[in-house]
Amino acid sequence: MNLLIKIINLTIQRNNRNILDNISLDIHTKSFLNIYGANGSGKTSFLKVITGISEIESGEIVNNSNNQVYVGHKYGLKNNLTVSENLMFDLQNNNIDKTHKLSEALEIYKMSKFKDTLVKHLSHGQQKRVSLMRTILLDSDFWVLDEPFSALDDETKRILNETFVEAIKHNKTIIVTGHNTFKHDLIKVQNYVLKDGRIQ
Repeated sequence: MNLLIKIINLTIQRNNRNILDNISLDIHTKSFLNIYGANGSGKTSFLKVITGISEIESGEIVNNSNNQVYVGHKYGLKNNLTVSENLMFDLQNNNIDKTHKLSEALEIYKMSKFKDTLVKHLSHGQQKRVSLMRTILLDSDFWVLDEPFSALDDETKRILNETFVEAIKHNKTIIVTGHNTFKHDLIKVQNYVLKDGRIQ
């Protein structure tokens, strides 16, 4: 496995408190990491910094990923577009011609009958499904998913776990966050707790 992300002495401060305190970590290709901790422990801030969404205040991050997909709490969907239009927007915005995969993704996530529904009329769980479909369509080598299992029913959790297996088979690197350790029967998961600004 090759080095994908190198984090060196990363520190982030919010309200005069170090939510990330001098963190160093190596993330290798084809690995699956689960960063878990309580609400407010800094999990989302950590993901946003390593993906370049937020700026680094102190420390260094070397990101060797050619392309990445980030799925956060707010989903990043356009409420006045349909499910299909949202996904097609992502494809066109990334210059990817994968319209043939749209039907497949909709079928995998059991959203075919909602393809012409405006996103604002979907439940939170359904919006989460649409957001997660991006991982399939964009074919990124680095998946960064902030609490991907929240607001999901058991069937969608099963689908997501199967998607993880296929992704690792195809040399993807995956980071997820959550509130607890994560175990997968078919994938070796590296669990790290984020507490008091430190990853252990």
